[in-house]
Amino acid sequence: MKRIGIDAGGSLVKVVYEEKGRRHYKTFEVAEIGSILNWLHLIAPEAHYFVTGGSASQLKDKLSTMTEVPEFDAVCKGAQVLLNEELELDESFLLVSIGTGTSYFIVEPGSGFNRLLGSGIGGGTFMGLGNMLTGVKEFNGLVELASKGDRTSVDLMVKDLYTSGPTPIPGHLTASNFAKGKRGSYAVEDAVRALINMIAETTVLMANGTSKIHGIRKWVFVGSTVNGNQPLKDDLTQFQDMIPYEPIFLTHGAYAGAVGALVNRNNY
Repeated sequence: MKRIGIDAGGSLVKVVYEEKGRRHYKTFEVAEIGSILNWLHLIAPEAHYFVTGGSASQLKDKLSTMTEVPEFDAVCKGAQVLLNEELELDESFLLVSIGTGTSYFIVEPGSGFNRLLGSGIGGGTFMGLGNMLTGVKEFNGLVELASKGDRTSVDLMVKDLYTSGPTPIPGHLTASNFAKGKRGSYAVEDAVRALINMIAETTVLMANGTSKIHGIRKWVFVGSTVNGNQPLKDDLTQFQDMIPYEPIFLTHGAYAGAVGALVNRNNY
């Protein structure tokens, strides 16, 4: 184990390494940085670390052999590697990286990438507002609540506005996020479900605007916020009858940055 890839984000640290021809994936809370370092020194005392992410600088004085990899380079390279392992795609795609915030890239296989824009709506929004709404601090706990919720008790739906006639757009779409939300009038499960949907709608709206300009239909979603988050995946796919896009979720998409740092041998 001579190389280890690390994506040190704002809330999570993702570690990827290869051993006996097999890639291993590990996730830790960023608050566990001390335990992470002890574990790394124990399993691979002579490894070279390739680190990316917003918290990479915190590791500079703690890892003796470390190379810092630019975050955008790492996530785009890693997404291509993971994508190629799952399906054959030789055309440009829109990469939507949902981490603490969300970044949007056009990735052209063999030609590089171009970051188009970013948004402050992402996993940090989910964790922060989710905690404010429910008191739950853990990601998995919030996802579990959302999986049991019904957002129609919180969101104003299009069909709620047009009660006596046909709707100009599908009635199941949102007319206004959280418009029905009054203190004590909804279950916490419903509020978290509405929160996830709001994040998904914002993400799809921004992705659609950029993909239209570039004529791209395949959208690849990566990032820790998508990992194990079926409600978010469901909401990210709910507009296919209105928007011509093909959503793609990678099995290990949460580790795109760490994988990109690990395999970027040509430049480092």
